[in-house]
Amino acid sequence: MSETGSDFPPHRVVILAAGKGTRMKPPGTSEQELDPKVLIPFLEGNLIGSVLEAIDLSIIKSTPVIVVGFKADQVMDTLGRDRYNFVRQEKQLGTGHAVASAVEAVRDSVFTLVLYGDMPLIDAATINRIIEAHMDRLPAITMATVTVPNFEDEYAGFNDFGRVIRDNAGNVVDIVERKNATPEQLGIKTVNPSIFCFDTAWLIENVGGLTDENKQGEFLLTDMVKLAASQGKTVSVVDIAPEVTFGVNTPEQLTHAQAVAKSSTA
Repeated sequence: MSETGSDFPPHRVVILAAGKGTRMKPPGTSEQELDPKVLIPFLEGNLIGSVLEAIDLSIIKSTPVIVVGFKADQVMDTLGRDRYNFVRQEKQLGTGHAVASAVEAVRDSVFTLVLYGDMPLIDAATINRIIEAHMDRLPAITMATVTVPNFEDEYAGFNDFGRVIRDNAGNVVDIVERKNATPEQLGIKTVNPSIFCFDTAWLIENVGGLTDENKQGEFLLTDMVKLAASQGKTVSVVDIAPEVTFGVNTPEQLTHAQAVAKSSTA
């Protein structure tokens, strides 16, 4: 993977890969026996390997920054310490805290794309759409959204996603996590898959201002949207296909993601 070329703005992609994947733990397995979530086998590799492959096939031309935490050494050894830029999140205090941990590694970039290591169905075409949309308008944030017809059957997993809140003019002004949503907000069918492209200077200036005053008690990256809107900054939106945003949090979701991946390559 080559470094940034002169015809493309300096950029970074940050992959959040610090989680334990507790819900993936087989019965009777201790935490010490648990593998890092992103190293859970997926097809011929592992979860994060599929994300890295999509990045490699995309227009991204910089070495990924991978935020590690739980069993960080195992993740780095498996992926190759010399292949990627690794940043340690010493305490797992939320997605916003994870990105804040990577600030020094992205400081030289114009924009920073944030992806998740447990989202193995993301593809290069989707990554390119988000980056190209961001480069077109250069807002504070370009965020992906997913619009579903309902939260049943194959769309049931999206019920756990945060709801995208818009003002009367249609501008995105907030993301409300399911745990914090009102019954009315839970009816919103446009949800947040947590794929963001940030203006790096704005990100660095503001990510440290996040608070953990929510039901999760965590510093949430999604709160950056509300912060940007409160400052009058532009939040651009790219609506993407539901299937590429499917995250893996349970054994059932892993089985589903593998089936989708196999069907798309058949």
